Amino acid sequence: MTPPRVLVAPVVALVLSLLTVLLPSVAQAARPGPAGAGIALDRDANYSRFDVATDAAGTAYVGWISSHPGDDLLSQVHVCVLPQGATGCAGGVQTTDALDRVTAEQLFVVAGADGATLVWHHLAGDSLTGDPMQDRIAAAQVVGGVLRPGVDVAQAPTSSTLAAVSSGPRGIAAAVVSGPDDEARTVFYYDTVASAPVTVPAPYSVGDVQLADDGTSTVMVVSEYAAVGSPVRAAWKPSGSGTWSAFAPVSGTTTDHGTARLATSGRGIRLLATAPDRKRGGDQSVIAAWDPKRHRFGKPVPALPGQTCATGGRDVSTDASGRVSSVAIGCDRLALGNHQTGGVGARTEFEAGLTSIDTDAQIATLPSGRGWVVWLATERSTLVARPIVLPALTREVTRRTAAGRLRSTVPVSCVPAVDVPVRSRAVATRGWRASRAVVTLDGRVVRRAVVDASRLAPGSRHVLRAQTVLARGGERRALRTTTPFRVCPAP
Repeated sequence: MTPPRVLVAPVVALVLSLLTVLLPSVAQAARPGPAGAGIALDRDANYSRFDVATDAAGTAYVGWISSHPGDDLLSQVHVCVLPQGATGCAGGVQTTDALDRVTAEQLFVVAGADGATLVWHHLAGDSLTGDPMQDRIAAAQVVGGVLRPGVDVAQAPTSSTLAAVSSGPRGIAAAVVSGPDDEARTVFYYDTVASAPVTVPAPYSVGDVQLADDGTSTVMVVSEYAAVGSPVRAAWKPSGSGTWSAFAPVSGTTTDHGTARLATSGRGIRLLATAPDRKRGGDQSVIAAWDPKRHRFGKPVPALPGQTCATGGRDVSTDASGRVSSVAIGCDRLALGNHQTGGVGARTEFEAGLTSIDTDAQIATLPSGRGWVVWLATERSTLVARPIVLPALTREVTRRTAAGRLRSTVPVSCVPAVDVPVRSRAVATRGWRASRAVVTLDGRVVRRAVVDASRLAPGSRHVLRAQTVLARGGERRALRTTTPFRVCPAP
C-alpha cells in the first residue's frame, strides 16, 4: 500500500505566507551614521592627499594620489565615481598619469553641476633649474563618469606646497605656500588657477591655509607651522578684486596642528576650529561666522557639544541645503556633525577601526543629508569610503504661563531621513497639575517620542505639535507648542 503523501513544503510555505501577512513588520531604525558597508579603494600604498566631493546630481567623486612598492614608488592619480546608492566604484577605479610621478602630491577634488575636477601639484622636470616658478598646478576632469588625462594649468613657486583649492564665484581658486628658502612665509593666491598669483605675506611660517568666497568677501585663514596654542589668523579682500588685508588673530581659537577649516554655506562663511574646553578640560570644536560688514569672525561657539576625543583629522563640506557638515577623527572613531544653521551642530559617532590620525578624514554631503566619508585605515594602509547619513539637528522650545511650562525638543529644517527625537515635558507650578504632554505629527499621535523622517517624502512639509492641560480645581488651561518643519530634499 502506498503511504499517503504529506505536503510539507506547500503547508510550510502557506504558514510562512500567512505569518508574513499577519505579523507586523519590524522597521529598522533610521539611525544616523553609516548607511552602508565601507569600500576599500586602495591598500598597501603610500598616499599623498585624498579628497571627496559631490556634484549637483548626487554623484560623489573620490580622488587620491598613491604609489605602491611594486611601482617603484611612482605616483598616479586615481578617481572612484560613486553614483547614489553605489556599493563600488562605477567602472572600477580609474587612473591617469600624474605628469611627474615622483613629485606629484596634494590632490583636491572640486565638483560641478555634473562632473568634477581633480587638482594637484608637481615639480616640472627631474631637477631644479633655478627657475623661481618651476612647479606646476595640474588638473584632470571627470566628464560623464570618465577620467580624462591631466594637464598643467598654472605655474607655481619652486619647492612650494599646494595648500588649498576651493570653488568660488569665478572658478577654481588656489593657495600655494612658498618653499623653505622663504621659510614658508608667503602665500601665493590664485583667484582662478588660470590667473597669475598675487603674493600675501604671512606673519609666520605657514603650516595650513584655508580659502572661502561668498561672492562678497574672499577669506583666507592660516595656521602657524607646528604650533598648538596660538590662534589662527584671518585675512580678507573684496571678492574678485582689491588687495588683501593684514592677517588678524581669531580670538577664541587655537592652531592645534592646522585643524581649522573654512566653508561657504548658504548662511555665509563659517570657520570650524579648535579651542580649549574650560569646563571639561582638553579641546573642543568651535564654530564662528564671518561678519561681512566688520570683516572679521564673530565669537566662536561650541560646535558639537558632548564631543569626545574625535576632534583631529577634520574636514568640512557644504551642500545646496545651506548646511555645513563636518567629520573628525579620534580614538578610532569618526564624528559626524550637521551644522544645519551654520552654528551649533548635531553629532553622531561610530567606530571606524584603527585610523590614521595624521591624515584628515574627508566628507561630502548632499541636500538630503546623505553623503560619503573617506579615511585612511592603518590596517594594510587602506583607503576607505563609506556612505553616511547625517544626524538631525534639534532645538528646545518652551512655552510658559503662570500655571506651568511646556518644554519640547523639536526638529530644525531641513531634516535628514533619520530618527528625530521629539520629546515634550510639562511642569506645573505649585497648586496646578499637568497632564502628560501629547505630541502629534500632522494630527497623528507620535507614540515613541521619535519621528522617523525616512518615512516622509523628500522635501515635504509637516507640523509637529505638543500639548498639555494644566488643571487647578475646575480651572483648565491648555499649553502647546507648534513647530512647522521641512524634510530635506533629494538628492
